[in-house]
This record gives sequence, structure tokens and C-alpha cells, in this order.
Amino acid sequence: MKNHLHAVLDSGMHPSVSTFSVYKYVSRKVLSFLLAACLLMSLPTTGFGQNVNVNPGAGTFSTLKEAFDAINLGSYTGAITIDIVNNTTETASAVLNASGTGSSSYTSILIQPSGGAGRTITGSITSHLISFDGADNVTIDGLNSGGNSLTIANTSVASGNTIHFINDASTNTIQNCTLQGSSSSAANAVLFFNTGLTTGNDGNTVFNCNITGVGANLPVNGIYSAGTSTAIDNSGNIVNQNNIYDFFSPTSASQGINITWRWTITNNRLTTNRITAALTRYFYWDWIWIYHYRQYHRVCQCRRDRNN
Repeated sequence: MKNHLHAVLDSGMHPSVSTFSVYKYVSRKVLSFLLAACLLMSLPTTGFGQNVNVNPGAGTFSTLKEAFDAINLGSYTGAITIDIVNNTTETASAVLNASGTGSSSYTSILIQPSGGAGRTITGSITSHLISFDGADNVTIDGLNSGGNSLTIANTSVASGNTIHFINDASTNTIQNCTLQGSSSSAANAVLFFNTGLTTGNDGNTVFNCNITGVGANLPVNGIYSAGTSTAIDNSGNIVNQNNIYDFFSPTSASQGINITWRWTITNNRLTTNRITAALTRYFYWDWIWIYHYRQYHRVCQCRRDRNN
């Protein structure tokens, strides 16, 4: 229609009224489109898939799970940085596979908050909020600087872990974060080191984190290590300078740290001010519990019975 109008003008003819009307109509449509585009660009990013940024590659996602899924598919490779730029609500487990599984190919992954404000990764997941399935060389750094901080919370009270290590997930670091869980199951924890394949989930570090419950719901265990066998155990892990507090269950044994042998545990503070009820049966409540070759070792152990 525009070309037709130009042709009429070039020929010296006067364009008809209907031609001008159509041209005016098209111009209004273009203007409306441009205004709508400007409005969308001015809206907040929350809800538009831009809570999580992945680089290199400039990927944007609404959840950490979506970012992990893309990495598992090989869409992002090499040394990857994941910036949490808005709060995320996870509706399913964010599972990161080992590099080399399928199309996944990365050398390291750094996950950190960004934007100068506190960020949260939350969900009510009955399995694991975040799971490292054989994943190595991953760092979650809450930073706690420049206004940036990171809280990771699984609000499921039935069962579930906040961060989960399985299938030889090794040399990963969780630092400067607030980690919250609320599972009432003795088989779960805020940080759960599960079974291995050939070596175990080894050489991981938990540093300078607050490990606690979610609101009024307290986790049974702060850190719990299961392992597969004495040959495939979870060993060489470091738990340093953490604040582990408010863990308790009135119906099962409860530990701040429940681990297998050959761990390094230093400079941690374990406290609780929220033992909310007497135990319904005779159970131990321990600061640190260490299992080695069918032998249990308690450190700073105290116990309560139903009458206390």
C-alpha cells in the first residue's frame, strides 16, 4: 500500500482519500507496536524469565532448574557463571549432572547473587531443592558483600534436602550462604551427602554458612552423610566456620553434624535455643555424630528424654 501511494504521488495524481486512510491506519499500528515494546522493556524482569542469568552465552531463565537443564543439554559450556538477579521459586528439583553426561560440558560453575540485594532460591520440594548429581567444581557463593546475599531454602516439612550431593559429586564449595531446611525425616538434612558410585562424594567444602530451619519448622539434621560402603564413603570433606543452629525432632535422633569418617570439622558454632518439645521416646540429640566401621563417636553429646 505504501508503494502504491508513492507511485500515485510520483505520477502527479492526487491520491484518493481511501489510500490516505489505509496509510494512516498502518502508521497507527506501527506506533502502537513501538509503544507496547517500550512498555514491556520498562517492566520489572520478575516473571519474564530473567531471574537467573547464565554466561557466557547471555542466557536468561526464571528458575535455577531451567538454567541447570540448559547446561545439562550442552547449551552453555566451559567456565560458566550463573547470576541470581531476582528471587526464584523452584517447583521441581534443580539437578546438575556431571560434565560429560550426555551433552553436558563444563569446567567449572560459579553461582552467585547479583544486583546489590539479598536473593533467595526457595521451593517446597520433597526430594532435593538443589542436587549435584556427579557434578564437580561447582561453587555457590552468597558473597555477603556489596549488598549481595543468598538464602537457599527448602520449605518441605515431610521430607527433602536443601542441597544434595550424589554419585561422586566432588570438589564443590558452598560458602557465605544461609541454608534452610525443615524436613522432619531423619533420613534428610539441610545438606545431605548421599551415596557414591566409585569414590564417594569427596573433597567438598562448606564454609561460613548459616545452616538452620525455616521459620518454626526445624530440620532433624544440619549436615548428614550416608555413603555407600567403607570403600565408597564420603570423605575428605571440610566443614569450616559455619553457624549450625536450631535443629531438633521430638520423635527421632537429631544431629547438627552426622557424618562418616575422614572429614575435617573446624571452627564451627553449634547452638540451639528452640528445642520445642520433650522427646516422645528416648532419643539422642547430638551436636556432632561420627560413624566409622560400625562404631559411633559422639562429640559434645547431650540427650533428653520425654520427661525433660
